[in-house]
Amino acid sequence: MEVFTHSTTWYRRYLASDRARRQPSLAHMRATGHVLVDTPLAAEVRREAQELLEGGPQPLSPAELDAGRYTLTDLLDDLQGAGCPAQRPPSCPGLAQLRLGCSPPVGWAG
Repeated sequence: MEVFTHSTTWYRRYLASDRARRQPSLAHMRATGHVLVDTPLAAEVRREAQELLEGGPQPLSPAELDAGRYTLTDLLDDLQGAGCPAQRPPSCPGLAQLRLGCSPPVGWAG
């Protein structure tokens, strides 16, 4: 069991950060977790988290898309130029972390 205690100010900052990172960790925990003390504030926090999850993140900006394309192309060039399989693994984690190549430019990354 984990207990999270945040002021409403910090909680909303974390939600904004999760949305910007496209990874709604806290929102998911708040929307699906168990409330120990059911209060109007707890219901408001759950509702805000559910709305954030349903609304999804903002679409990637053109600059973010361009940066992702550049990074993906650079990593693929590294893999293509690898002389032997032993040179490939350092580029592979970068490909796995690059969400642009694995998901559409809208929606949650994780």
